[in-house]
Amino acid sequence: MKPPKKRNETPREGSVSEEVDVPPLFHEDPEIARDLKDLLPQLEVFDSVRPSRRIGTVVRARALRRERRKDRALGAWTFLWNLELALKRSIPLRLGLGLVFLLGAFLFFLGLFSQNPVSNPELWKEAGALRAKVSGNPLKGLGTEALPKKPLDSLAWIHSNNDLRMLRFLLRRRSGGEFSLRAAKQVGFDARSRQRVEFLGKTLVGFLEKRGMGRDDLNPSYEEVERDSLALKALLASGSTTRRGPHAAWVRKLLGRIEVWLPRLHGESLAVALGAYLEGALITNGQRVDVLSRELCRFTQEQAEGLRAYRHKQRGKGGTQRALGFLGTWASSVNSLAEAGLLLRLAPALSVSPEKASRLRQVFLQHLLLRTHSRGSQGIHARAALLFGYGDLVDPEPIRKGLIFFERNPQWLGTRNPTLYHLAWSLFPPKRGWARFEAALRRLIAGANPSNLRETAILLLAQTVYLAPYLGGR
Repeated sequence: MKPPKKRNETPREGSVSEEVDVPPLFHEDPEIARDLKDLLPQLEVFDSVRPSRRIGTVVRARALRRERRKDRALGAWTFLWNLELALKRSIPLRLGLGLVFLLGAFLFFLGLFSQNPVSNPELWKEAGALRAKVSGNPLKGLGTEALPKKPLDSLAWIHSNNDLRMLRFLLRRRSGGEFSLRAAKQVGFDARSRQRVEFLGKTLVGFLEKRGMGRDDLNPSYEEVERDSLALKALLASGSTTRRGPHAAWVRKLLGRIEVWLPRLHGESLAVALGAYLEGALITNGQRVDVLSRELCRFTQEQAEGLRAYRHKQRGKGGTQRALGFLGTWASSVNSLAEAGLLLRLAPALSVSPEKASRLRQVFLQHLLLRTHSRGSQGIHARAALLFGYGDLVDPEPIRKGLIFFERNPQWLGTRNPTLYHLAWSLFPPKRGWARFEAALRRLIAGANPSNLRETAILLLAQTVYLAPYLGGR
């Protein structure tokens, strides 16, 4: 312990009185000593400050950076520097700048969609080999309207082009050696299903060999065109192409025969033939895409003329023979209407006017909706055709209410009408009630004994439902 201080000591001369405890550093100025009486003990508590060069280094670096920015004396740098400072300090300015960027992006995309897709060759290059390779204007001499410059019609062309590219991808994915290996594993195609596909494919080829190709009739009937079209689609669905697969030779023969028929076909026969030729053209590309585009433009033009003639006839203004090939009548087959719906969905990507294709597709859709109210098998066939060719335009749930019984018992649909494979391909990928329908479909196909070419092709198409080129609906 420190000894107590002696209070009787006499203060030195010039010092303050005993009432003030003066720090030893401020003998000369009693006022400062009084003010710092409590400060110095508090400062003595802190540790000593260690010398460091970091503060000086940071200050010099900031000063040099500031001098460099001043030395640039560039308007752009000065503007950006001031803008950065303003954005950090002003929230309304940041919001306004964000709105300006959003408005600019909206105007950019609006101008992009309002361009004419035909006049831009880069869009055709991106679409691959799907464009018809014609010289000059691809619509010249076909009697069709020029592709629209409106944003909505251009958007319809983009959707159609995307569907066409997706369909080509799905068709190539299931063809050749990929069918039995990669694609089969991805979709759960078991060994028994593959054996059934091989058996039905051999049976179909057997009927083709018995009938023989014979001479190519230049004016075939609708039944003959539909039979060969179903056979071609079934062989393509089983994994064969014009170059690969066990039935490549017959694919080439059927595809060549339909190609010879196309220029002389009209109406429902042309729609069914184009539905099968579409798959072959997308797999092989080349000149067949040109033929497909040309015949599809002719089909659309004939149907547009038939629609005008049909309406004139309904209004009592007289009709012409051109209305005979119009599909929007009760005399047309349901299969042709289903194929026409799919063709017109893809038509804008093949040099057909989107406005004309959309108008015709709406007309055929309304006609099929009327047919769904028919009693008996006609209403059932119309419902399955709606799901197959117009699934992106209708709500499927109300339509499927009339098909619940046939989804549980597909054997009542029969195997001589394309309705079976229309319904099977429309319910896949699996939707509500698919497991029950698939089990019933397996029993039907396993126990079926086809007696002709048409029946075999329909069963083979229904069996390959796992590899159906489904474009999707709503």
